[in-house]
Amino acid sequence: MVSWPGMPLSSASRASRASALFALAVRRALGGVVAPVALGLLVLEALGLAALAFAPSVRRGALPELVLVAAASLAWSAGGLLVFGAARAAFRRDAVDGVLPLVTLRGVSPLRWGAWRVVGLAAVVFAALGGALVFVGIAAWAAGDGAAGSGSDGNGSVALPSALVAALVQALAFAATMPPLALALLGHRTRGGGLALLLAVLVVPLLLAAGREGIPAASWFSPLSTGRVLRQAVAFRERSDEALRAVAAVAAVSVLSMGVVAARLRRGGPS
Repeated sequence: MVSWPGMPLSSASRASRASALFALAVRRALGGVVAPVALGLLVLEALGLAALAFAPSVRRGALPELVLVAAASLAWSAGGLLVFGAARAAFRRDAVDGVLPLVTLRGVSPLRWGAWRVVGLAAVVFAALGGALVFVGIAAWAAGDGAAGSGSDGNGSVALPSALVAALVQALAFAATMPPLALALLGHRTRGGGLALLLAVLVVPLLLAAGREGIPAASWFSPLSTGRVLRQAVAFRERSDEALRAVAAVAAVSVLSMGVVAARLRRGGPS
């Protein structure tokens, strides 16, 4: 049975109970073998990117681009590993480890616990990615002798502070879509079927949008493209229809994924 330090009794306030549920969800997201490996990889990548900022071959004007590139690099490497490790068979593990019976005993429904599971993982992912990006941003600022600097990726110039904000927006979009999506597709599975389905959700929309006869709208719903679109829109202060569609797609993927999680838990719990 898993202990639950600080879990209030039924007479405790809702705020205290929500705080305890959130703390437990965060602990579950950081549990297992994969999370420490993913966080270690994240630290190594952040250190490598920070060291790259001081490389003689890197121009000062390229430092904002380095921060923008770091957003995608960190999210889809260490961030993806963190999400996968925490989401795989998450609800099955909750049942086996005694967490689900514990929260149920405290009057928390499986549906509500599923929502907290998503929130806890999303918070861990954003905190990890955000912290790493701020570290890289500070390193880039120091490498530029404290100057804001500006760079270009072909779409115009971007200042270092704007690049950091844009990178954090991409991390937020990643944290808002991938944890609920991964828990919806992997949270009840122990074999590779869920992973194959997750990869299909990420890649198939891009394949449908590719080529002359493609369907451009299909790419709107892939987290691989929505985060990039939002990052570019914030970095270059663009108010485009594409950015608005990306925001709508992030919201749609998050809500639909939460719906899948709720439906699975309502249908039969973690089994």
